[in-house]
Amino acid sequence: MNMKNKDSRSFEMLLIETYRHIDHSQNLLEQLIDHIGHSPQLISHLPDDIQELVNIALKLDIEQRKALRLFLQSLKMRKS
Repeated sequence: MNMKNKDSRSFEMLLIETYRHIDHSQNLLEQLIDHIGHSPQLISHLPDDIQELVNIALKLDIEQRKALRLFLQSLKMRKS
């Protein structure tokens, strides 16, 4: 195996591992969101409009959450 193939394979393995970590992190975040939704006292200190947004977000399916996340990221990009 030449060095280029070895580097390419190492890169691919790192990329796969990175995607696994991202997927795991996303699952943990979704679990946290669900947990927050089942523990209203955790969000009770937030302003009413934010509490309402959290409650709506908890009712979204995975694809809708992804779309919402992309939308929020685009708003953040416009602000900076």
